[in-house]
Amino acid sequence: MNSTSCPLVSSLTTAGLTCRTTLRIAENVYHDLCEVKDWRGVTWRFVAEHSLLMFIGQPPEEDRLVSVIPVPTSAQMSMHVLDMILQKCKMFLVEPINSIVVAIVEQDSSIVYYQLTPGLVPPPPPDTVEEKLTKQQQKLESRVRSRQHAESCASQLTASHLSTSVDDTFEPPLLNQVEPESNIDGDRWGTKGWE
Repeated sequence: MNSTSCPLVSSLTTAGLTCRTTLRIAENVYHDLCEVKDWRGVTWRFVAEHSLLMFIGQPPEEDRLVSVIPVPTSAQMSMHVLDMILQKCKMFLVEPINSIVVAIVEQDSSIVYYQLTPGLVPPPPPDTVEEKLTKQQQKLESRVRSRQHAESCASQLTASHLSTSVDDTFEPPLLNQVEPESNIDGDRWGTKGWE
């Protein structure tokens, strides 16, 4: 990898990051956040004594900053390591955070993002019975409307077809019907010759 390929790589190299794999992963995640996910104000922090690289930015349509830690798929991750990463991020950020995002980068540059929080976070509440019934009713009404629309289109098509007069209908011309030639025995289809 050429260190001049990206200003990010040059600045990370200047900051003391020399691992080529980490530089490649950092560049992939940075470009994904800025260009694909359209994050605003993406900056980076590298803490050499902890070997910690993180990106901090603001996702679209959100008011809070989010921390992203790029890691390769070959990294040995455990719950203990993830907790240590979360604690290190809290030490170096000005704003208090409740979660971080780990960007796991595959060798083919595909990226999977996982949001990590300390402890258990309750899931969003499930739909109530009334909400489920409302959704089912809306689906049913939509299906009924589409079926009614299809039936009305079919009946309009049938009515317009029946309203045309006999003179307006297209009839293909009749082909000259030629009688097949008889064979020697007088059988028109030649079946006697097979017996």
